[in-house]
Amino acid sequence: MTIVTRNACRLIRLAVVAGFASLAAAPAAHAAKISQEGRCSIKENAPADPCKADRGLSATGVSPGKSHDACTAAKKLARENLEGLVSNKKCMAYTDCSKPCKVIESQ
Repeated sequence: MTIVTRNACRLIRLAVVAGFASLAAAPAAHAAKISQEGRCSIKENAPADPCKADRGLSATGVSPGKSHDACTAAKKLARENLEGLVSNKKCMAYTDCSKPCKVIESQ
């Protein structure tokens, strides 16, 4: 094998390795960020006194990840956000956070 042939093989090998490295890095650069969105609301059948103004009021919370723990954290945040919106804190006893979390993908 001559020096020219050896150098050509090295250049080709280097180009192939660099090409595979760029392909491996590309998905990581464009990977979507996954979060869970939880929603809590005051039940429609909450008593009119004192909850008439707060019936149906809802709030959301978002937590990163796709696990059950991420959904639980999102619902906890939604409940805290709802508590800030409710005019009468006694109505928090009629909170419904039972709907499944919504998966959100963003880049």
